[in-house]
Amino acid sequence: MIEGVFDEKKKCEERLYFKLENWDENNVMIKIVDETGDEIEAPYICRINKTTGKIRREQDVNEKIGLDLDDCGMVKVE
Repeated sequence: MIEGVFDEKKKCEERLYFKLENWDENNVMIKIVDETGDEIEAPYICRINKTTGKIRREQDVNEKIGLDLDDCGMVKVE
């Protein structure tokens, strides 16, 4: 398991972490969890294909974590 601390842009009541998790046979998922490893509401950030490395953003990311989101609720990529 790989974890990393997320340094939020706006203050959140709790410390949040990235968690990399097997999603299915071909993908891993980056999601946000709390200090105990429990998922927050709408925790999914993106899926990464294990073979190609292609990244797909997930919709409805929780806006309380401070990531820049587009009109569809997906993480902005510039």
